[in-house]
Amino acid sequence: MKSSFPWLSAICVLLAVAPFLLPDFWTLNILARALSLGIVALSLSFLVRYCNMVSLCQMSIAGVAGYVLALLSTNSTGLGVVVPWPYAIAAALLAATLFGALVGWVSYRSSDVYLLMLTLAIAVCTLFFIQQNMEVFNGFDGISGLAAPAFLADPDTRSDRLYWLIAAISILAFSAFSYAERTPLGMTLQAMRDNPRRFQALGYNMRNYRVIAFALAGAIAGVGGVLTTLYNAQVSPGTIDVQANVAILVMCVLGGQKRPAGAFLGALLYILLEVYSPQLFSRERFNLLLGSTFLLILYFSPDGLMGLLSHRSSRFAAKFRRGKAATLSIKRRHI
Repeated sequence: MKSSFPWLSAICVLLAVAPFLLPDFWTLNILARALSLGIVALSLSFLVRYCNMVSLCQMSIAGVAGYVLALLSTNSTGLGVVVPWPYAIAAALLAATLFGALVGWVSYRSSDVYLLMLTLAIAVCTLFFIQQNMEVFNGFDGISGLAAPAFLADPDTRSDRLYWLIAAISILAFSAFSYAERTPLGMTLQAMRDNPRRFQALGYNMRNYRVIAFALAGAIAGVGGVLTTLYNAQVSPGTIDVQANVAILVMCVLGGQKRPAGAFLGALLYILLEVYSPQLFSRERFNLLLGSTFLLILYFSPDGLMGLLSHRSSRFAAKFRRGKAATLSIKRRHI
């Protein structure tokens, strides 16, 4: 938690001053989107950091939360039943948590590339199940026209309140991620990550802890899915297709897989490339630009952007300490 405190402080300051320094387009269309997707990427960072596992279905889990929220809320499609917002959000998060636990249970015996392919298969199955179910999920069109909660209903203040809501929840998610490292469960998961055989030899049930890890990651992804659905006021199969799931992995790797701030930084870079690539090249060249940026960053820093920033900050701190020591030695000579 101590090592993450400087990044948490910097994120809080930047998010607090951003609405006053940046245009509304940047605040809502870039930062709010990056933060909501960054929470989904944070769920993948959780699995990588605490369990050394990579999943390719985190956006599918977020999409399940989005669909449950849409089906339990007022929408223009006319599907589902309407319940109060707190119950709808609680049901969405519960569905994401249970789906995450199911993924962990199914993939218990898989690891490395096999885990990656299995979670990708789960993502594809989820996509086709939703696409082909017209009666419940409205197929390819999805569920649109979601009515906003009361505190977001006013069109004059909706953008500002939505941004502050997403920013506050992002900070809470970042803090919870960092705090988990010091908890008994966090240390147990790290022990399972470091030496699985010894972990089992000590009498721990590895399957149970993997299911718990995936369930927690599912809950985090569910939070991101709820915020993304509120932001878009709709949810569709395009939200959970293969490209969307791969995009979460790309965000996580770009920022730094095992660093909580890296998930948000990678999401911000991804959104910036997506928004401004048509102006730099063309919309069809977005994947080429993204792939080139991906290779360039990983060539210089396998730990992503956070690795570059940490390396630069450590070098600056070392120079500062050397300069301070030299100044003190000169003062002592004069004394």
